[in-house]
Amino acid sequence: MNHLNRIMVIRLSAIVSLLLLGQSVSAREFKSEADEMLYFWGTQLAEQLEAAGVSSKQNLESFRQGMQDRFEDKAPEFGAEYPSLLNNYLVAQKNQAIDAEKAASEKFLESFIEENEDVLQTESGLLYVELSEGTGEHPLKSSRIKAHYTGTLHDGTVFDSSIERGQPMTTRLTQVIGCWKEGIQLMKVGGKAKLLCPADTAYGNRGTKDIPGGATLLFEIELLEIVDGCRPAGPHPHFNMRN
Repeated sequence: MNHLNRIMVIRLSAIVSLLLLGQSVSAREFKSEADEMLYFWGTQLAEQLEAAGVSSKQNLESFRQGMQDRFEDKAPEFGAEYPSLLNNYLVAQKNQAIDAEKAASEKFLESFIEENEDVLQTESGLLYVELSEGTGEHPLKSSRIKAHYTGTLHDGTVFDSSIERGQPMTTRLTQVIGCWKEGIQLMKVGGKAKLLCPADTAYGNRGTKDIPGGATLLFEIELLEIVDGCRPAGPHPHFNMRN
């Protein structure tokens, strides 16, 4: 085993070991640039494993052992069909995770309706709850707006928050996910609202680094300003009251 492979085994084995122990790697010190870059590479591989559903201690240990055996020329020979088998396995794992997320999200949606009065549903399936009306104007679908927001998953995990960053977000509504495009047009400047976004109006089955595929998302938004582009206040034509 050459020197680079030996370093790889050490670094990646360390990553897997820390994952198995549930320890943080954020405070680790590095002796060289190569040490740091290979370690970072290990963290990226770990993220890919987690996204593929390989997160249990047994699965992580199997991955570590396979990697080490390959570098030490101890791994058995696998047939030509194995890359396809691996791909099928990963797709099945991802689909299983999406199905589980959708089931949990459906329960989340039902409890949201039960716990919130005056829930309004738009044609896309977005659920909208006005917390305070605001006194300004409505944005247009092409408006540039400034807003504070917090986004959470069905279990309450915060995946993004301008409030935690201490900096409101300024963006054009043509550049955000569907439920934001629609929901923020229902708000007035100075108003606050909750948007419950089914996956089809958010990130779909693909998800993101911090959002599982198939996830329903809850946003609490305060519309601070319409930087440019607005329409007069008034009823929105796409509102349908949910029974």
